[in-house]
Amino acid sequence: MSEQEHDDTYINEFGFRPFEGSRHGRLYRIWAITEFNFVQAIKKSRFTTMLLLFIIIGILIQSIIMYFTSMFFRMYQHEYSLDDLFVKTIIESTLGTFSLGNYVFVEPMDLFFGMFSTITGSGYSYLLLIALASGGMIADDKLYRMDELYFSHVSRFEYLLGKLAALMLFSFILIIGPTAFRYFLLASSLGVDASEHLGVLLWSIGFTFFATAIICSIALAISSLTRRRTLATILLFASFVMLAMIPMILRSSISGNSSVLLLDLMLVLDMVGLMMADRYKFRINWNEVDLANGVGLEWGDVLMMATLMVLFAVVVLYYKVIRRSQ
Repeated sequence: MSEQEHDDTYINEFGFRPFEGSRHGRLYRIWAITEFNFVQAIKKSRFTTMLLLFIIIGILIQSIIMYFTSMFFRMYQHEYSLDDLFVKTIIESTLGTFSLGNYVFVEPMDLFFGMFSTITGSGYSYLLLIALASGGMIADDKLYRMDELYFSHVSRFEYLLGKLAALMLFSFILIIGPTAFRYFLLASSLGVDASEHLGVLLWSIGFTFFATAIICSIALAISSLTRRRTLATILLFASFVMLAMIPMILRSSISGNSSVLLLDLMLVLDMVGLMMADRYKFRINWNEVDLANGVGLEWGDVLMMATLMVLFAVVVLYYKVIRRSQ
C-alpha cells in the first residue's frame, strides 16, 4: 500500500464521519438567527436603540393626546356616529405609520380629527429604523464571510427567514403593540364597545404583517447587493423617500386617480391595505381617489405595483443568496 493510499484511508475513516450529535429543529434554528440579528442590530448602533425608543414614546404620547381629543369630540353631535369615527381613526392611524407625506383619509371625513390621527411623521422614523437595522444584515455577512459559517449549519432558506423575522420583530414592537393600546384607549374615550370592532383590530394586525414583510424583504434584497452597510442603508432610505417626493411635488398638478401615485411605494402598500378593508374610495392629500370607477388609477394597477415590489425582493434574494455559490 502506498503512502498516499494510507493517508486517504485515514482521512476517510476518521475525518469524514456522519454527525452523531443532537440536531435542533428548523424553528429553533430560525429563531436563533432571528434573536442574534435582532440583538446585534440594537447593540451595533446606539442611535438605532434611541430611535426605537423615540418612536415608541412618540406613538404612545400621540395616543394619549388622541384620548383627550376624542373626549372633546364626544361632547358634540356629528353627522355620523362615534363608531364610524372610531373605525376611521384606527384605519388612518395604522396607514399613517407607513406614510411618507402622501397621507390617506377615509370616509367619513372629519378634517381636523382625520389629520390629527394620520399625520404622525412616524413613516420616516420607521423607514430609517428599518434601513439602519437591515443595512448590514447580509452586507456584513458577505464582507466578513460569515455567510459561509451560517450555511454550514443552516439552509439558505432558514438564513433568510431568520433575517426577515428579525426585521419584522422591530415592526411588531413599533406598530402592533401601540396599535392595540390605541385601539382600547380610543374605544374607552369615545365610549364605543371595542368588542364590536375587533375586525378592525385584526385588519390592522394583518395589514401590518403584510406591509412589513414586503418592506423588510426589499431591505434585505438591497443589503444583499453590496458589502457596505452604509451604502445599503442609504440606498433603501433614499430610494423610498425620493420616489415618495414626486407625487408630493406634483400634488397640485395631478388628479386624484393619477398613476404617478404608484411611485410612492409606501402609499402603494397603504392602498392595498384599504383594498383589504374593502375600501376603494378615499382621499390622498385631499384629492379623491376611486380605484373602481374605471378612470385612471385602478385597483389592478395597485396590485401590479405591489407584485413588482415582491418580485424584486424575491428575484434579488434568490440570485444573491439562494443560488449564490451553489
